[in-house]
Amino acid sequence: MYVGRDFPPAEQTESDVYGLDFINDLDVGEQIVSSTWYLTVTDGTDPNPQFHLQGPSKLYTTDDNTMPTATIQRIGGLWAGVTYKARAEVTTDFGNIKSLWSHIHGVDAT
Repeated sequence: MYVGRDFPPAEQTESDVYGLDFINDLDVGEQIVSSTWYLTVTDGTDPNPQFHLQGPSKLYTTDDNTMPTATIQRIGGLWAGVTYKARAEVTTDFGNIKSLWSHIHGVDAT
C-alpha cells in the first residue's frame, strides 16, 4: 500500500536511512519479526536498482512502543532522473505479511 507521501529527493552521492512504519497496519499486540526491502524503477532507467540497497534492513521500535512496528533500510547512490519505488515487506508474529511503499526521486547534485 502506498504510504501517501514520497521521500525527499536524493543526490547520487548521498546515502541515507529510510524507514516505513507499519503501526497503523498492525493488530493490537502484533509486531514485526522480519523485513525485506525492494527497490524498483518507476520512471527512468537503472539496470540494477537493488544495488542501491546498502546492507540488511533492520527492525525499529518507535519511542512510545516496546515492540518493533517499523523497518529501516540504508539506500544510496540513486541515479539522477530516475524515480524509484522503495517497498518494504514485513512478516509479523501473527503470520501476516504486509507491504508499504513510497517513491524516491534521484536528482543531480548541482
